[in-house]
Amino acid sequence: MNAQGVTPMSRSELIEQYKTVRAFTEKLCAPLETEDQVIQSMPGIGSLSYGFPMAGL
Repeated sequence: MNAQGVTPMSRSELIEQYKTVRAFTEKLCAPLETEDQVIQSMPGIGSLSYGFPMAGL
């Protein structure tokens, strides 16, 4: 146990935790399109190309 009262995880435990989180993340993202996975400038604001479809942006 460290100073924060947390027991450090072994390398194999960390790897298993990573795999669990990664699998869950992939499951969450599976139904999303590529465009759904990009960073937006503000909440609720889409890409500029949504507002200018004919401009080819």
